[in-house]
Amino acid sequence: MNNFSIITFGCKVNQYESQQLREALAGQGFKEVASHQADISIINTCAVTVESQGKGRRATRRARRQNPSAFIIASGCSAAAFPEELRRAGAHLVEPDKEKVLRMLLALGPSRQSCPGQTLPGISSFQGHSRAFIKVQDGCQEFCSYCIIPYVRPFAASRPMAEVVAEAQRLAQAGYKELVLAGINLGRYNEGLSKLILALQEIGPVERIRLSSIEASVVDRELLALAKHGKLAPHFHLPLQSGDDHILHKMNRHYTARGFLKNLDEIRSYLNEPAITSDIMVGFPGETEEEFRHTVEVAKAAQFARTHIFPFSPRPGHKEKKRRP
Repeated sequence: MNNFSIITFGCKVNQYESQQLREALAGQGFKEVASHQADISIINTCAVTVESQGKGRRATRRARRQNPSAFIIASGCSAAAFPEELRRAGAHLVEPDKEKVLRMLLALGPSRQSCPGQTLPGISSFQGHSRAFIKVQDGCQEFCSYCIIPYVRPFAASRPMAEVVAEAQRLAQAGYKELVLAGINLGRYNEGLSKLILALQEIGPVERIRLSSIEASVVDRELLALAKHGKLAPHFHLPLQSGDDHILHKMNRHYTARGFLKNLDEIRSYLNEPAITSDIMVGFPGETEEEFRHTVEVAKAAQFARTHIFPFSPRPGHKEKKRRP
């Protein structure tokens, strides 16, 4: 079992973790091949919506159908939330923890080594991308009422700044001029995003740094100064979700529509024509036509450069999810 393939769904963090696994396996003598040729087929799944959950399930079935002799592993968030569904779809192993997947594969692979303490290394390239994603933070404990992620990635943790900088230096040496900082709750990076960006922009070959999704309230003057005078791109993806205060309260989002727009005004007063993009959820349970119109009005006032609009997706137990104090 020397050949493997990886199929990835979901966020930049998931994509980064697939790259970690890819490099770790390649470093131990495994060879990446097309899915239909693989001895081991790894499906890195997502669970944030019904649609993304279904993509992982269908990919598992397809892998089983295209290559019946392959050993199929389902990992990622759907593996944590819906393990039986993935087993029924044909996965031989369902394991959310990618470090455990790595240790198991090393025991089966070319060297047949048992590595109980083996961890996923940092990365030195990013397959299929001209810019490199770097995971700097994992986990979320915000408990938005519609979201399953705090239950499948419950432990908030930040990578040490020195480790992130060393990884960025390797990527820069490999030719990547643009870095994208990613996290499940990026604004909670515990050593400070501004301090991290200051360190990263000292890496000469790096020309631009971007942030993945971040809460509007986290964009402070330090970040804005880095976007104005440093290497941070003047682009912020700030999820609105709803423009109605009643719906925001039901979502367990801790801001008001007016407060969100005020944050945007502050960004625009400091930066010349920043790109501001957003996420908006429609059809939240109980949302009325009037509440929906409030969202439309706020979206118009926000003048987003681009908006990802998506329907509410029921997640198991969403009615019972606890509210964060």
